[in-house]
Amino acid sequence: MIERGGELKAIGEALRSAANGVFAACAEWRRTGDHHAFGEATGPPPDLMSETLERGVSCRDQKTARFRRRLWGHDYNRLWAFAWMDGVEPTNNIAERALRPAVTWRKRSLGTWSETGSRGVERLLTVMQSLRMQGRSVYGFLVETLTAVLAGRPPPRLAPA
Repeated sequence: MIERGGELKAIGEALRSAANGVFAACAEWRRTGDHHAFGEATGPPPDLMSETLERGVSCRDQKTARFRRRLWGHDYNRLWAFAWMDGVEPTNNIAERALRPAVTWRKRSLGTWSETGSRGVERLLTVMQSLRMQGRSVYGFLVETLTAVLAGRPPPRLAPA
């Protein structure tokens, strides 16, 4: 937006300023671990961004209008959940780390060649990541599952009890 000039430049600069405030608050939160202070520090940027994006509604630039519609279409307030909800990270690093094994597997194996193969891999990778996040053994779970199925018993639960 900044590079497009005119009214868009002012909107883009205001958005960048608000985002920089959020990044500064994130850095402070990581340094201190004080979630309450983090929420206080990020209070104005969501409001500032909201007001700035509202200004973008009236502009004639189609890219800006699409950006604003897309952002509001994903429920704008959810973008700021990290500022007031304990346990919600301000970044998607946890999700990125969770996806890394799947991406690595896909690159090494060249993916799958069928829909059935794709569904099987997604399910297996989901089970593996869920177990890792719970601190459970993937190998142990697979052995339990296969043993139960071969014995005609129900498989073990993936979700924690």
